[in-house]
Amino acid sequence: RKFNIDEKLNMKGLHYVREANVYNTNGTIPFYKKKFDFILFKDGQPFFLIETNFYSTNGTKIGINKGEYIELSRSIKEFSTKNRNQLFFSWITDGNYWLSTQGKNTWEEIRKSMKDDYEMLNYSLFEKCIRQIVNLI
Repeated sequence: RKFNIDEKLNMKGLHYVREANVYNTNGTIPFYKKKFDFILFKDGQPFFLIETNFYSTNGTKIGINKGEYIELSRSIKEFSTKNRNQLFFSWITDGNYWLSTQGKNTWEEIRKSMKDDYEMLNYSLFEKCIRQIVNLI
């Protein structure tokens, strides 16, 4: 599915869709090809883009995701600031890897790159932040 961020859908309250893209009619979204795991809608407007991953061990996938999601977060912030759209990003990740010494160090490194509290969360932190997230717009 593809959702135009310039178009308000006929929805009241909070909704979500899985595996979807966002775009706008003038084609200025640099991440329009990215299919997000979840997109949250508030009152018919997409506002929160989510990627999710679970890591049980260290591997090359985490290194790829780390770079991709840090850049994606920056790109979404830049787009939102420039276009006065309110789009936010969160990487929700969990698993035993994050409990290892290397995982904890990687978590801290990524959190420094992603400045907002909701940009990198585990399942427990997501639950604690959901009210903050809903009130972003």
